[in-house]
Amino acid sequence: GGTFDVSILKVKGNRFEVIAVDGDFHLGGDDFDLLLVEHLVEILQKQTKQDMGIFRALLTKEKKENVSKELLLAKQQLKEIAEQAKKDLSESDTTHVQVPNILGTSLDEEISLKAYNRLITPLVDKTVAKMNAVLKAAKMKKGDIDRVILVGGSTRNRLVKERVAETIKEPYISE
Repeated sequence: GGTFDVSILKVKGNRFEVIAVDGDFHLGGDDFDLLLVEHLVEILQKQTKQDMGIFRALLTKEKKENVSKELLLAKQQLKEIAEQAKKDLSESDTTHVQVPNILGTSLDEEISLKAYNRLITPLVDKTVAKMNAVLKAAKMKKGDIDRVILVGGSTRNRLVKERVAETIKEPYISE
């Protein structure tokens, strides 16, 4: 949930040789969830016309004193909803999020895969840049890679798979 890693390995028989490794500790599934949470906060802010500054501060993982239980509960609800929506959008073109009572209002929103992909494009771009940097560090080209294996939750994301396929080759998804 918190990191993206790229490893290039040379495999001969049972022998694995590490050619290049790199990663981004600020590029994982939680980061994809946070973008959706921020999107939902914007929707809530438009609905309620309230100042959501305190809530936004919570999203940045900064510790704030005197935070109400209502705000902490709302944050947890949105994180859970965002994670489920992300999972739903790995298999469907739309998902529906609904919270009957959150911060004095209700949330009832349809999220399309297209809208979600727009939100996460900057993270996917960072993923592609990291893959290219590892290839460059290994002094390799995409044609030198025999197989791309994706591991982890975010690899179920359709945009990630598409961009990996465009950048290197069609990935194999490890379950």
